[in-house]
Amino acid sequence: MRIYVDDQEWTEQTFPEEKDALWREIAQRIGREGRVPCEVRVDGELLDQEAFASLSGGNEVRIRTESLRELLRDSLEQAKHYVPALVGGLGAIADRFEAEKPQEALTLLHQASEGVEWLFKVLENTRMLSGIEEGEIGDGDFAASRNTLARTLQAVVTALEEGRYFETAYKIREELLPVVTHMGTYVDSMSQLVGNRVQ
Repeated sequence: MRIYVDDQEWTEQTFPEEKDALWREIAQRIGREGRVPCEVRVDGELLDQEAFASLSGGNEVRIRTESLRELLRDSLEQAKHYVPALVGGLGAIADRFEAEKPQEALTLLHQASEGVEWLFKVLENTRMLSGIEEGEIGDGDFAASRNTLARTLQAVVTALEEGRYFETAYKIREELLPVVTHMGTYVDSMSQLVGNRVQ
């Protein structure tokens, strides 16, 4: 098997036969260079990491990498633009609950909850990959804000399950929106920290 990383043949004398171990070894090596694997092709076929790990055989492996700094910067830039859209969407959801249009509101609320989850994943993954401590981010209350958000989302769901639509709208406007808006400050802070720290 021949292995290429960014079109350069990997010239290690030996490498693990198990694809999972091979992936870890390659990821560690390129990680030391400030890069992360972003695409793997085996004999021309694009695979995700799990498919690669379970693969048997293959003659040629081509792995494309990306700068960790650029990857984190791009993710945070997307998050920066997404926060205002998420805030606007939550306001529209509250409007629909107040207009007694729960079906429309529920569809949008599902999308918004996925958006909130994505935002936290971006922040958490960025924090872990760049070695930033929770207390260094923004006002230092990142963990507390995450817990507040979880409690607030649960309160919204409880009000919703009990059919209290006006209360659901109130909780979205007065409790959920401020927390999500505050997430924008963490995105800004994380962007500065990553710029200073990651090579």
